[in-house]
Formats: sequence, C-alpha cells, structure tokens
Amino acid sequence: MYTNELRLDEEGVHVSDREETLRQIKQWLDTYHVRKLFAYNASFDKRHLPEYMDYEWYDIMRLAAYRQYNSAIPDCVDCYKTGKMKRGYGVENILKMLSGDNRYRETHNAVLDAEDELQIMQLLGYGIKEYEIAFV
Repeated sequence: MYTNELRLDEEGVHVSDREETLRQIKQWLDTYHVRKLFAYNASFDKRHLPEYMDYEWYDIMRLAAYRQYNSAIPDCVDCYKTGKMKRGYGVENILKMLSGDNRYRETHNAVLDAEDELQIMQLLGYGIKEYEIAFV
C-alpha cells in the first residue's frame, strides 16, 4: 500500500517511488525551514512516516473534536467529560460541521487530505500557538 503514491504535477498524476518522493518533500520542507507538521490524527501519520520523526507533529483533531475548541459542535452531540466528541469526529464530519456544507464528501488522497485539514484549521480560526496543546 505504501510502496507507491500519487504525485501531481503539470502533466497530471504519476506514481512515484516512496523513498524518492519523501526525500523530495523533506528537502522542500527543509528549504523553507519548516519544523512543525500539522495533521488530523497526527499520531497515525507520524507512525507511518518515520522519515519525518525529526519534525514536531501537532494534531488538528485535538482542537477540532473538542467542544471547548470547536464552537460548531452542536449541544446535542455526545461528548466525554474531557469535551471530546464520542463519535463522528472524522475529517468529513468535522468539515461538514464547520463549513455547513452537508454535500461535502471526503476523497482520500494525500494532496486533498492536506487541503481539507488546512481548511479545518482555517475554519476553526486558531493561530499556530493555540496548537501547542496538540503536540504529539
């Protein structure tokens, strides 16, 4: 499953070598001095991307799925005492909740996932510093 992944460029979609692709992404991140990576359920991504262990990982879900950080969570939604939703806090459900677009359907693809997760961060409206509580 992880041997190859999709790569988008001006010529379309290509399947490329995982190691080379991850090396190129790391080179790009390092060129721009990126040290922090943000992901929805970041512990999963961090486990599956050991090549990026040197970066600081932050979990978008830590704010998106908690009532005290996400004002779009309706009062009728069951939450634990911690404020975390008991169910229905995947990217698709959270994005529908925040955007009000109930027609949205998640497409699992690395590029589209990143765009969705960035949109969640934008809709939540928190600055990068607020994500310190979401350090993985």
